[in-house]
Amino acid sequence: MKSQRGSEAQEGVDALMLPTLFTVESANGLLPRLRPLMEWLATAYDEVLCKREEMDALLAQERAGESAERSMAQLSRELGRLVARLETRIEEVSSLGVVLKDAREGQVDFPATLQGQPIYLCWQLGEDRVGFWHGSFEGFCPRRPLDQLRVSTVH
Repeated sequence: MKSQRGSEAQEGVDALMLPTLFTVESANGLLPRLRPLMEWLATAYDEVLCKREEMDALLAQERAGESAERSMAQLSRELGRLVARLETRIEEVSSLGVVLKDAREGQVDFPATLQGQPIYLCWQLGEDRVGFWHGSFEGFCPRRPLDQLRVSTVH
């Protein structure tokens, strides 16, 4: 027989493991908060790529015996600070209950159900609203328009 305390603990663990489920309306309601975070992430992702290219160029200069304007240590510190800020923002996005699919493209999934089956409502930067969905085991690419569904069936 399980103790009451063990049962409560298990319920707490189960609650932590269950994703937040969104309706189309609740997903759209989150966009004003989510959009600026995703814009920042997309920009920061590009900055990381630029810094990596700078590091590659700096390494090539060092190998060729040329002097460099910046030191590898300085560039590495800058990259480290940027990556730390990226990680913080990614955690902030995840804390909203959404699944970050692609930071560079600004793609996000919202867990939902359709007729009792798990699906994802999906959105990406540049879209005015959540207007697409895909199955829970499919990628972002086979997105289907929500217009083809009765939206009231999505929970």
